[in-house]
Amino acid sequence: MNRVGPSGPPPRRRLAHEPSPSSNASIHACRARDAGRFPVSSNLNAIPVYRKFGFAETGPVVRSHGIAFQPMQWDTRPDPPAV
Repeated sequence: MNRVGPSGPPPRRRLAHEPSPSSNASIHACRARDAGRFPVSSNLNAIPVYRKFGFAETGPVVRSHGIAFQPMQWDTRPDPPAV
């Protein structure tokens, strides 16, 4: 049975590796107001995901209260043109 309603097929579910619309909006908002740097404390298992989005490690792994995390940062400003 095809589940097509009056407004068309149901919306496609977002896959886990796809950025959410709200995260895209946050990125664009940061760029629009030239927020500069966007720091995060990444779970060690999430480091590859943050790298994929353009974040870079800013220091060594930190352990606090038995939890390890990696300080990372994303620069929202575009790179200057090469000379």
